[in-house]
Amino acid sequence: TRRRSKKETKASKGNRSESMLGMDRALLGTGRIIAGITTSRRSIRKWEPIEPSTFKLRCGPDYRRNGFKKPSVGSFYDIAAVDTFRSKEKKYVSNIGNKVDMSELIQPGEDGWYHGLPRIWVVVLQIPDYAPSVLASVQDGEGVAICFYFKLNKRGEEAAKEGKGCAKVMKKFLREVIS
Repeated sequence: TRRRSKKETKASKGNRSESMLGMDRALLGTGRIIAGITTSRRSIRKWEPIEPSTFKLRCGPDYRRNGFKKPSVGSFYDIAAVDTFRSKEKKYVSNIGNKVDMSELIQPGEDGWYHGLPRIWVVVLQIPDYAPSVLASVQDGEGVAICFYFKLNKRGEEAAKEGKGCAKVMKKFLREVIS
């Protein structure tokens, strides 16, 4: 058997692969990674679609008074990829959409927006890996980010074309600045 060099031993001890180094470069702004690369090799089955009617949604403008809920009729987006990142500071994953190559999620000829809705919706869940501090001024630190990439589906495209109901509310949400 071949002996490992000091460099190879150090790399394996640090548990860092080339793809991890690539992610570090991407998070620091010096490169881009492909959406879903961190989870693509871990397992064959990552998620399954579920029946939308499983979720009960609040109905009507007077929900607080009557408490009426009804089953969901479906979503505008389907999950397309998931990534997980570990970072020294949250600021490195806050704008992850600019650091990830999502070209494999969009078909040739498709624009990034479709009738006012984004084709790809990125949701980032950040989990701090440090103890919260009430008295100290620690606002940022090491943690993990789970990034979900959702792609606009046929139902979402139809709703965006019509511009009514939920699509109208979502377009308004995306247009207006939240203060």
